[in-house]
Amino acid sequence: MRQVTLSDINRDATYDGYLWLSDATEPVVLDGEKLDSALLEQENPFVIEALLYDAAASRSYAVRYADGRHVVTEFDADDINAAGRVTEKCFVPLRIKHRGLHFKQLWSPRGDELCEGMPVLEPVAMIFVGFNDGGQ
Repeated sequence: MRQVTLSDINRDATYDGYLWLSDATEPVVLDGEKLDSALLEQENPFVIEALLYDAAASRSYAVRYADGRHVVTEFDADDINAAGRVTEKCFVPLRIKHRGLHFKQLWSPRGDELCEGMPVLEPVAMIFVGFNDGGQ
């Protein structure tokens, strides 16, 4: 997991995911498609939020617009393999029809004073890994 910029996102890859623009009521959904770089480069409307997954490279991007700038986090297969524990989650989005958002949640053990120093699992990251058909 590392912080990158919008320009670090590979424009030649094909993605599953979505981009939500500031003036839109619904997201732009990508289903194994190349990214339209103009969507990332324009100032207005701008990307408020995006989840993108490049299955060929096992790379995922989470984009959020906060405090006047884009916060972009990149995850790759090494992040998942290095995790202490991985669980899978699927959420049904309101504005993306017939699709479930599929995530891998990473957990890491750490000692907890309230549990007499015994290790507890702490959530580290939720990584978007594509869609599930039918929203399940």
